[in-house]
This record gives sequence, C-alpha cells and structure tokens, in this order.
Amino acid sequence: MLLRTLLLTAAFAAFGAAPAAALPQLKPLKPCYVAAQEDQREFVTVDGSGFTPFGYVDIFVDDTAAPKPLPPEPEPQAAFDGTLSGSVQAPFLDSGQRTFILRATEPTTPTTRRQ
Repeated sequence: MLLRTLLLTAAFAAFGAAPAAALPQLKPLKPCYVAAQEDQREFVTVDGSGFTPFGYVDIFVDDTAAPKPLPPEPEPQAAFDGTLSGSVQAPFLDSGQRTFILRATEPTTPTTRRQ
C-alpha cells in the first residue's frame, strides 16, 4: 500500500512539474535581404520551434502564401520535435526598400506566429 501511494505521488509530481507546451516561435530574421531582380532574390531562412510534431505548416510572406514545392518534394512540415526549418524567397521590389512579414501557421491550429 505504501509503495502504491509513493508511486502515485511520484507520478503526479512528475506530471505537475512538466513544462507547458511552448507556443510556436520563429527565430529573428536578418535586417536586410537582397532582391536584385524578380528571379534573383535572396532566400529568407524560416527557422522556428514549438510547432505540432509532424504538423503541416503554411508559410506566408506578407499576406501571400509561399509557393508549395512540387511533388515529389514534401510540403512544409514540422519535425518530430516541433522544429521547423526551410527557406522562402524574399519579396521583390522594383526599387527602394521596405519591411515585410514572415508568418508560419498550422492549418489545423488557429494560433499564428509572425516575425
């Protein structure tokens, strides 16, 4: 009886001490990207964590969905540990510079992360 009580107490203590699931986060971007011509744009690294393990992820640059890869390449998907890595092309401008928003969303989760 004492052993069962100790095991249950230890199990509940371990369960209560488990950290809460982290919200998805994207790592900071570089301050500047080069886009000399529309077909010559620098790639923006998409690096994040806290996503659903093996969950599919949609990537947006501003409000435009990044093109999905053609088969047989897989769609963007988080790894077994919820990390996400990949790249998309920086937006093109005819001249000047501007800021842009990189956003990663899980289609099955309403939470949105922006960078």
